[in-house]
Amino acid sequence: MRVWRALDQVRDTGGGRQRSVVTIGNFDGVHRGHQAVVGGVVGRARDLGLAAVVTTFDPHPMTVIHPDSAPLRLAAPADG
Repeated sequence: MRVWRALDQVRDTGGGRQRSVVTIGNFDGVHRGHQAVVGGVVGRARDLGLAAVVTTFDPHPMTVIHPDSAPLRLAAPADG
């Protein structure tokens, strides 16, 4: 697992643009629903021989838009 905190940290792994299977969401605390989504992305990527990518938000978007009604964080992001 690789964790990038900014776009300038993403490096080309060779061969120019790399195709991937991507999911985007707020994955703070990976419950069964999130596990199913991520598992589907990993399975599809494996079937196609591509990279699986999970994109999440830190901080939660509601923390920026409406801080007073933002959900509590279930888990801190891990550095991979």
